[in-house]
Amino acid sequence: MCGIFGNLLKDTSLNIDENKLRLLEVKKNLEHRGPDDSGIEFFDIIDKNSGSKSFLSLGHTRLSIIDLSDKGHQPMRSNDNRFIISYNGEIYNYKELRNELQSKGHIFRSESDTEVLLAVWSEWGIKGLQRLVGMFAFVVYDSVKQNITLVRDAFGIKPIFYKIDNNSIYFASELPALLKLIPEKPNLDLQKSYDYLVHNDYDSGSGTFIDGVQQLSPANYLVFDLKSFIASEPQAWWTPDLKTRTKLSFEESANKLRELFLESIKLHLRSDVPIGITLSGGIDSSAIASSVRYLYPNMPINTFSF
Repeated sequence: MCGIFGNLLKDTSLNIDENKLRLLEVKKNLEHRGPDDSGIEFFDIIDKNSGSKSFLSLGHTRLSIIDLSDKGHQPMRSNDNRFIISYNGEIYNYKELRNELQSKGHIFRSESDTEVLLAVWSEWGIKGLQRLVGMFAFVVYDSVKQNITLVRDAFGIKPIFYKIDNNSIYFASELPALLKLIPEKPNLDLQKSYDYLVHNDYDSGSGTFIDGVQQLSPANYLVFDLKSFIASEPQAWWTPDLKTRTKLSFEESANKLRELFLESIKLHLRSDVPIGITLSGGIDSSAIASSVRYLYPNMPINTFSF
């Protein structure tokens, strides 16, 4: 996993030097998510019409899994410098997407899935999310449209928290890190606390235990305009298809499930570092272990932990 964080502040909202110190503190707070590398980039946003100025910060702590070189450093820029991304996750089908994008003229400087994600965004925008097989949360800055987009994967595997307040937006992978970034003292969300303590309800909505702090819902994205300081309502980029029906026999269904399961295992095992698998011993874990053994019969047994 990696850590993503940052904010946008209007020039009158906070001392910039103080904000940079907060960002460094947040980076340190997220090093457990990404101990291999880190970076923070700062951008001056100037509205040519009004002359108003704001300050955007994008930060990242990296756990290196795909392309261990410094070419995978984040925040990462697209080849034309239009898009800058801070991304947490893994795109399992990045090799297939890379081949498709190369056929469209995209040039790659690294072997990282981050660069592929940037190219997907450059080529297809929001619609490109439908092509991704993976888990992810990311923030991408569009220097032409002057906005940032927060995105979360279809099932909400990777987290992202944010707060919009006083012409500002703050975001981070974890709630404790986000609270270090926000200058005001946090207040408890009493309703959310009640729902959790009485009804055991926490993840049914976007709210958190902290008043004003939201978590982006699974399969949603949010756009924040850096000139008007207005955020769109979170929108779904994917919903499950409950209408499509196929007529398969039991045997055909079993074969199809086996095919999809093996393909998923194969994609998940793509890595430039040694792989470890922790299994609980249930039927699903047994199926994963058997699939890995089937796909890679010569893999050393000490890569497993049962």
